[in-house]
Formats: sequence, C-alpha cells, structure tokens
Amino acid sequence: MKNEAFEKIRETSGVLVNSDQLEAERKKAEDLLVESGKAAERLALINLLSGNVGFSVFGSARFKEGSLEYEFYRNLAASIVMACRENISIITGGAFGVMGAAGKGAREIIDLRNLSNSEVLGIRVDLPFEETDNPDLTKLIEAVTFGTRLDLFWANSLGGVYMGEGGIGTNLEMAFMLQLLQVEHLPKDMPLIFHPRWQELLDTLDKICYTNRLDEGLTPTISKGDMNPIEFMDHHDDIAQLVQDWHMSLMRILEKVANTDKQLVYDEDAGFYIPAEDYKHALHVAVDDNDSLSRFRKKVANFTNY
Repeated sequence: MKNEAFEKIRETSGVLVNSDQLEAERKKAEDLLVESGKAAERLALINLLSGNVGFSVFGSARFKEGSLEYEFYRNLAASIVMACRENISIITGGAFGVMGAAGKGAREIIDLRNLSNSEVLGIRVDLPFEETDNPDLTKLIEAVTFGTRLDLFWANSLGGVYMGEGGIGTNLEMAFMLQLLQVEHLPKDMPLIFHPRWQELLDTLDKICYTNRLDEGLTPTISKGDMNPIEFMDHHDDIAQLVQDWHMSLMRILEKVANTDKQLVYDEDAGFYIPAEDYKHALHVAVDDNDSLSRFRKKVANFTNY
C-alpha cells in the first residue's frame, strides 16, 4: 500500500525521484567507495616504494601536556624515530593528547637530525569539540568519514602500530587493526603492539568468543591464535627495537631493487602509472624473498598488473 504522505514529499521535495536516476547515482557512489579501497592498497605500496614507512600511534586526546601519559608517548615516538634513523614517519590522528605527544616527540628528532624523508602525519576527521591547531604536524590529511580515515591509517602504517591508552575511538581503531590481522591483510611480522592496559580487554574477548563457546559445545567465533601476533609492551627501548628490526626488513626490499631502472609507464586503461617490466619483476622477487611480506604478494601484483 502506498503511503500518500511519503509520495507527496517525494513529488515536491526537489530530490531525484526517478528510480532510474536514483539507481544510477547509487551505482556511482558505490563505485567510488570500492575504488577508495583499491586506492588504499595502492597507497600502501607507493609508500613502501618511495621509502616512506609510517608507524601509527593511536590513543586518547585527553592526556594533558606534562602528564606521565603525555611524556610516555612523546618519548616513545622519539625513540622509534631515533632507532630507525631515516625513512620513518609517525602517524597520528592529528589532535592532541597521545597524538600530540607522539607528534611532538617525533618532530623534535626529525628537526634535530634534519631527516628529510620523515614526516609527522596527522589524519583527522572533523569533530566539533576537538582542537585542531597542532603545530608539530608536517602534513595533515582531512578525512571525510571515519571509514576513510581508517583506510588511510592502514595504508600509511606499513611500519607498524602502537595501540596506546584510549577510549571508544581507540577501540574503533583497535578493532579495525584486529580485523586486518585476522583476514591476513597485514604482513605477518609487522609490529602490532598494544599498551598492557589493553590485555584484560583482549583476554575477555578471547574468553567470550573462543574459550567459553568451546566449553559450552558451541562453535567459536574466532580462531585459536587470532591474537597471538599482538605484543603487549610499554618499554620504549623494547618497542623501538622491534620497530627497527621490521623497518630494516622493509628497507632491504628497496636495496634489492636499487640497481633496477625504476621506470614507471602510464597505463591508459588503469588511468595511472605502473612499474615497467624490469621494475615489476624486481619488485616481485624482492617481496617473494621476504616471507613476512608474503601476504602482500597479491597486493604487489595488483599494483603492478592493474
């Protein structure tokens, strides 16, 4: 039965009321969202090829400058930049608290050592109650939605992730990273490091989704070992060492293709540049030789054979 009031609104509201037009617009919007996912994969590989390896630090915006928490994240980011020495960027949500502390610590070392291929990147989403004037950022990306922002985080975080203390927003970012880990969209040895305060929550999640269901004769909703790759750490030197080891393995990929003619050719069908044959072959070999990046093999193939 037609709702006469609704039909009247449709006729007089000035929006597209033709069903064919609506479906065409829906298809355009869906295609744009699908393409944005493909773009995130390309961005991850482009960052690697350019030697721009990012490490994300997530956490609350509520910690004040000078607090114990603030100084912890400031020193953490500084330690990571010092350990990796070059080609390392610190990625945050672009606000203050944990994000501001990590940005400040990284910026201090970048400026002190004049690191030209390192950045402090903020990836923001507009929030009316959040301060935005963060002077330590060297680059700012404004995401329209939280979903786009999450894609930008993972595309820029091939160097690893530290999940600091936080609230609901940090839980969103944590769940996203856990999902990528579970479905093997992250390199298996990429540092995924959580502050020890998160261990109780993840132990509870494991109990609810796995242990309790198994004990009750029900099908577990996660697999045993889904969370095994997570490290719980809060010592700067240990975290920096883990990140440095992974960073060096990524840099070796660039060393293996250093003597290759890194020519890009424009692909008319794809609408962008892709590696020429020699460069493509060298990339495939370099990634295949790195077992940690085996999960990225398909993504490299997608990038080079779009």
